[in-house]
Amino acid sequence: MQWEIEFLRWIIENLHHPLIDWFMHGLTFLGEVAWVYFLISFVFLFFKKTRKTGIACIAALILIAGFNLFVFKYIFKRIRPFRENEFLYNYVIGRFKNTNMFNTYPSETSFSFMSGHTLSAFLFATIVSIYHKKSLIPNMIIASLMSFTRLYYAFHYPTDVIAGVLTGVAFGTLTVFITNKLAPKINTALINRKKQKIETVEK
Repeated sequence: MQWEIEFLRWIIENLHHPLIDWFMHGLTFLGEVAWVYFLISFVFLFFKKTRKTGIACIAALILIAGFNLFVFKYIFKRIRPFRENEFLYNYVIGRFKNTNMFNTYPSETSFSFMSGHTLSAFLFATIVSIYHKKSLIPNMIIASLMSFTRLYYAFHYPTDVIAGVLTGVAFGTLTVFITNKLAPKINTALINRKKQKIETVEK
């Protein structure tokens, strides 16, 4: 859509600044293949208070974000905005291709819809916020900034990001619901298995 191209162009022409560039680059790098969310989720597993959160986050990132990255993008096949507009293309190529920021530059053969950074950010933020309500505001601020980096660098259309937000919140909430339903059953099964092992040893 033309309004999306114009919006991205406006961001580039009006909001870019060297200090903001530095911050946005660091943030968008952390979101690559959701590695920072996986790392935090694995740390959660080591603490009883956050273990369920970690399990839910890892499951959601693998199943939902993974499906988007490896399947859904190739079904929808939306071309990235900088490949469809000369101004955006010249900006992205000039900004990234010959700099040390190239590692955050998406492949020109990759697809745009929906934003994986945004989806992963809001999946993680939603799950953590539901289990730990006091973290809601910082989680959503960080997820929103992560999402904005994809517009800031013209890697995604605004609707790619909006879809990522809505899907992340919806499936993050669904993941928590399913996890809460399954957790008691899994705990009961583990306890029963432990009892059976003890009884077997005593015999």
